[in-house]
Amino acid sequence: MVEQIFINNDDYYVPDANQLITEDETPVDNFASAKQQRLLVGSLYSSLQNQTFLAAANVGIYYTDLKPPIVPDVFLSLDAQVPENWWEKQNRCYMVWRFGKPPEVAIEIVSNKEGDEVTYSYPESKITG
Repeated sequence: MVEQIFINNDDYYVPDANQLITEDETPVDNFASAKQQRLLVGSLYSSLQNQTFLAAANVGIYYTDLKPPIVPDVFLSLDAQVPENWWEKQNRCYMVWRFGKPPEVAIEIVSNKEGDEVTYSYPESKITG
């Protein structure tokens, strides 16, 4: 089991997870995108059985509490796993300060040209751990 890194509140500012939106009931994507996301995540879990990792689809990635999360179609974080108490608010999405690093890979599936997905690049994609 991989242990989450917990930052000492005395040394650093740690955002309060209760102030973050971890689910908003907003419907996203379409059936084709949903199938592609499940295929990617399912393939990772089927093929990387001896590797500890976390792969998820449409889960928010918070790198700060000052901006909304990035919500890629799929992400992969090596040497990470969902905490046992994943229903607790601070464990419902990927908060970089709790895992100690950003995910290694974030994938956005471009299904059409609407929404500028083809040309738009998240400024946050330049984040390094």
